[in-house]
Amino acid sequence: MASLKIDPRSRYWYACITRHDGRQTQVSTKLRRDEVSRAKAQIYADTLEKAYRVKRASDQYRKHMLEAWLAIRPPGPGEWVPGNRAAGDPVEEEVFSAQ
Repeated sequence: MASLKIDPRSRYWYACITRHDGRQTQVSTKLRRDEVSRAKAQIYADTLEKAYRVKRASDQYRKHMLEAWLAIRPPGPGEWVPGNRAAGDPVEEEVFSAQ
């Protein structure tokens, strides 16, 4: 849950949130303290942190699904499969010497 902070030098509410990369930070809500109540600013801050949490979850999902796909997929055309050719095969040496 996000928290709110007041900076005496500013007229805005500040939200203390955890970003999608796991770092904690303070960001301005751009909501003026004299115009918006603390309760409404808290709703805004919670919504902002929830958006970052969803972003973090989707990034982690994509990362794990990519790892799983790379682990189970069959090799594509032109991809080298270890042990497919005999050692010293001229075709294999030509392909990997260029890399």
